[in-house]
Amino acid sequence: LSFPKERVSPHRELKMKHYVFASVKYANAAPLAYYLPQVCDGLRVVFGRPSELCAMLTNGDVDAALVPLYDYQQTDGLSMVDGTGVCADGEVRSVFLECSRPIDEVSVVARDVASKTSNALACILLDKHFDRRIDMVEHDYDGAVDARVVIGDRALCPVDPSCKRYDLATVWKEMTGLPFVFAVWAYLSDHPEPEHLAEIVLAAKTKGIESIGELAAEQAKKLNLPEDFCKEYLAKSIRYDIGPQEEKAMTLFGDLCRELLRSS
Repeated sequence: LSFPKERVSPHRELKMKHYVFASVKYANAAPLAYYLPQVCDGLRVVFGRPSELCAMLTNGDVDAALVPLYDYQQTDGLSMVDGTGVCADGEVRSVFLECSRPIDEVSVVARDVASKTSNALACILLDKHFDRRIDMVEHDYDGAVDARVVIGDRALCPVDPSCKRYDLATVWKEMTGLPFVFAVWAYLSDHPEPEHLAEIVLAAKTKGIESIGELAAEQAKKLNLPEDFCKEYLAKSIRYDIGPQEEKAMTLFGDLCRELLRSS
């Protein structure tokens, strides 16, 4: 993303701080991350894969990061900004299990290198929903695989028609009746200014939601996708509020991940 240089006037009360925030470059994070430098002078945004962001935070390289839910739940010493994250209530359109054979024949699945959350979600759904016992292998596995976990902007683009795609947030909704939370804004629990971090995150989110049309137009150019598709994706497929149902889903996912780890 190319960040706008001018500051948004409604948030001039946010004092200057040389914070560093970490995010992903995926389209789904744009409404949360794009306006961070505008709402707080001196703030810098760095980028990485979802799987890299938690380490940036725990190493002390950044003040806050858009951490995948799996990493947040498995890492001690983190707190989250309440009420906001990257969520979906049903179809998400950018997190898939991409199968080259019928689902009831799937036994070897390649991870996506970028996100432990989506890989864990795929394992849980294959086990609990599809009743499949699978081997999960690395993304660069040189043997034959029956399916792959595919996430992010790459998943938004057209796919080989011979593959069957399962939208993992849709399957989770079918299995649990709940939305799914993919990532949360997290910070070290002993950070000296958690209230200010939360204020920045929520101000940037407010501006991002107000600017979905502009963000969709930029993402459409970047990804070579129709602008209407990108607008619907950001405005409807992705949700940015964490309420009671999302909190319930987070708890259930954490429980199922612990069960998965015990059985592995």
